[in-house]
Amino acid sequence: MITTNGAQGYLANLPPNYEKIREIGRLVSDTIGSKRVSQPDHIALVLGQDAVLSYYFVDTLFHNIENGGPFPSYKRRNETALLEHSFSAAFGPYFRYLDQVIASHFFPTPREMRGGLVHDGPEEFGKSLLGALVAIDSIEHVLGKEIGYDADTETNKNALLLGPLESRLERMRVPIIDHNSTYKAFTSLRDEVKVKLENLQEQYVRVLKSLTSFRTYIEQKVDYMPAPQKQYLLQIMNTLIDKTQRLVGSRQALRTGETKHLVKSQYSHVIDIIGEGRFYPPIDRRLLLSGNPNDKMTDEMRSEEFLLSLKLLLHRDYIKQIARRVMTEAREYAKRRLDGDGYLANAMIKLSEFAHNARTMDTIPTHARSIFLKGAINVEEFAAVSADLRNLGLDSKRLGIGIDWAYRSMNLGLTNGYSHFKRSADTDTAAQKALDLFHAMREGMGNLEDIVASVLTAKPKNSTTKQPVNDKSGELLHA
Repeated sequence: MITTNGAQGYLANLPPNYEKIREIGRLVSDTIGSKRVSQPDHIALVLGQDAVLSYYFVDTLFHNIENGGPFPSYKRRNETALLEHSFSAAFGPYFRYLDQVIASHFFPTPREMRGGLVHDGPEEFGKSLLGALVAIDSIEHVLGKEIGYDADTETNKNALLLGPLESRLERMRVPIIDHNSTYKAFTSLRDEVKVKLENLQEQYVRVLKSLTSFRTYIEQKVDYMPAPQKQYLLQIMNTLIDKTQRLVGSRQALRTGETKHLVKSQYSHVIDIIGEGRFYPPIDRRLLLSGNPNDKMTDEMRSEEFLLSLKLLLHRDYIKQIARRVMTEAREYAKRRLDGDGYLANAMIKLSEFAHNARTMDTIPTHARSIFLKGAINVEEFAAVSADLRNLGLDSKRLGIGIDWAYRSMNLGLTNGYSHFKRSADTDTAAQKALDLFHAMREGMGNLEDIVASVLTAKPKNSTTKQPVNDKSGELLHA
């Protein structure tokens, strides 16, 4: 066993070429950062051959977003490439397994790597619930049912309704954003849902055009890749295009009635969550940015407080949905006495992508606050999943390690932010307010520390399945 920073991990049977894999992984990351296209043999070595199609499908979607307009730019709020985050979500745990700063102590499974690649695709490319549903459907039909299922699970459909909500509230010109105005806005948005055939087809055509455009880009612009690898990449693109072409306009694609039902059902789900307004979580006033904690509450502060509470309520519901799917798979594992801990996939995908967000947290207060509050929910809900798994007699050790890694990544990000503002707080009023915010968030980490410690030290009940052979995971990934 490895014991570092309080976390216990598996001393994996590292493949002989482990450092070579890390070296190529770093090269892939640098290639993404320089807005170049990685060569297929590098992706196969780092993520496994089964992940190659998934990588280039996601590369295509993100290339369209970041380079499709007249002014190419990064679309993540910390000014890094979309693909860099997805690649880090997939490969980060492996790359940082023994990292001296923030070691993961676990290997991701091949399924988790593929899921990490596509986890952001539907939200980022779709930009709306309709677009996300089409992206998920495309992933399922082009890349397979399992990865489509994981893309669906990891897509935060609740969050995709917040943009329309804020636009509607702005049109309503309400003096204070509160439960009543939000309930009214969500209800009217649900009742106005329309899905036209041409709008639905347009979304599928967006996917197809992205693929054909990326193939053309590779043909014309990628002159730095070895010729055999470029030719292989073009074959990969042809495969993706052929599969997508068969889906567009076919009976397998989503239908207007079905899609309208899915969109309206999501609105109804959110309306049910907010209900009569009794379940909004309380907000520490030190986390509000419009005013000071001791100030009399203004309309602006009340609106900020409500919206923050609403977003946390919806995020917790999203994580609970992931948790329910994890437990559904886990019960099937227990029932059929299956080997391994494959039921952890969707939890580990979420924790891995969150760890990257937390570790690379920027110093913009609203961004850091969002990561902290979402991270607290992630830790709490997945700790509850860990307890449920132990009650079933199932292995949850890797989940506990993943929770700990997410926690330590968040702690690192908050510490860096606190240090940044502490250097200028004495002479900058805005910096002092940001410093107070980071101080409050660091205080909140103490409660999470106790939860993480309890997960890491908990013992499972009598096992009903064979334990996963985690010390072989490196061999499975890169045999």
